[in-house]
Amino acid sequence: MPQPPPRDESPEAPVRTVLLMGASNVSLGLRPILRSLRGGLEGDLNVLIAAGHGRSYADRTLTFGRSLPGLLRCGAWPAYANRPPGPPPLVCLTDIGNDLLYGHPPATLVGWVAACLDRLGPGAEVALTLPPSRRAAALPAWQYHTARGLLFPSRDPLPWDEMRRRADELHERLSALAESRSVASLEPPAEWYGFDPIHIRRSRRREAWERVFAGWRSFRPEGEGTLPRVPPVWGRAEQVRLFGRARSTPQPVWRSNGLSLSLF
Repeated sequence: MPQPPPRDESPEAPVRTVLLMGASNVSLGLRPILRSLRGGLEGDLNVLIAAGHGRSYADRTLTFGRSLPGLLRCGAWPAYANRPPGPPPLVCLTDIGNDLLYGHPPATLVGWVAACLDRLGPGAEVALTLPPSRRAAALPAWQYHTARGLLFPSRDPLPWDEMRRRADELHERLSALAESRSVASLEPPAEWYGFDPIHIRRSRRREAWERVFAGWRSFRPEGEGTLPRVPPVWGRAEQVRLFGRARSTPQPVWRSNGLSLSLF
């Protein structure tokens, strides 16, 4: 008896993993980030985001009742290590500077960034943003203390002259690290910022993230990505403490249009 022809079973489409690590600029820019990724990259995407206001690269932080582990100690790393097979992963390290306000010296912070790069393994395309030194250079002392008091009220402030010196040192050390690791780096233009010297203006976020992601060879910023409305995801990181109560959320928190989003 003749056998039926074999069923055509096409393999699953490869999934590209994108890892973003940062702080409040990533959280505030979530929708333009996802639209830029959807428009500038082909195929299905597995997006891993570790961010949050005041996030440290190593220490646990507590901001507005929300406590998160340091970026080096969060669940994004096991998720990255167990990513689905696909093209080389894309990685963005940004918002590097909060730890200066927590009192950590530049050399320590750059060491933490280097530890992140060490974990990525071969083949990853990496984009890194430098501190916005051009905006900081034009910042008067009173504006620094005002912004610091609003955003980091529980921290003892360093004098503005000392903070500027440390910021300049961080910029130099990060630039040298990026060059030594062949990592694409971008210094944010001063015009991305307004009175707030830390957060990118809302009107410039899409432009800013496309400029950052252009450091990846695989990214094509001329694409036009569309997304349905992204649901509220504040407080839905994998492991978070909200006002002292531990909360766990299974990941990913959202899937749509060939894009999977996980928060850490």
